[in-house]
Amino acid sequence: MVRHDLLAVPPQKTHDHAMKQRLHRSITFWSGLLVMGFLVWAWWDSERLSSNAKRDPYWGRSTWGGVFIGNSGENPLGDLSFLSPPPSRSWNFSRAPATEVLRHTPEAFPPPIFFRPEGLPAAESEEVLNRWIDHDVEPLPFTVREQVILTLRYVGNDGSWILFVPHWLILLTVAAVWIALLLWRASRRRKAAAL
Repeated sequence: MVRHDLLAVPPQKTHDHAMKQRLHRSITFWSGLLVMGFLVWAWWDSERLSSNAKRDPYWGRSTWGGVFIGNSGENPLGDLSFLSPPPSRSWNFSRAPATEVLRHTPEAFPPPIFFRPEGLPAAESEEVLNRWIDHDVEPLPFTVREQVILTLRYVGNDGSWILFVPHWLILLTVAAVWIALLLWRASRRRKAAAL
């Protein structure tokens, strides 16, 4: 006597079962958490250390709760360019305490900034420069905006610019994209399950 239950083909996993993949098994979910975790660490780290990368004429710096990206222009030292070594075409990396760059006034959510030397606000630029010149032994704390203005006043020239993107804005953008991808994924799975 042949038992038919042993010969029966086991039920196949349905398309519906395959489509109900849990969120914790999603690469989008874990990738987003990993990237946002890194950004939170970078934000925390930038308040303590300044991480720098440079390849003339471009440079980048993660410090003071955000990322600075800049272009030194054609002649970053103006008439004193003969004192500097020729521009380097290789990458240079360094890290230093953030306070060595310049003391700053901590800001919880600094605004994004983009300036060129010719676009500096005249009155604010003069006020920042006067505060810098009139300081005693210790420089006064500056906001991120004031530091950008001061930097462009001293080394800005034709073609130079500075962009500051705060870490909170980068994190918010990544979180919005991550949530949109998770919602799109859920929508796709619902449509596939309905078929």
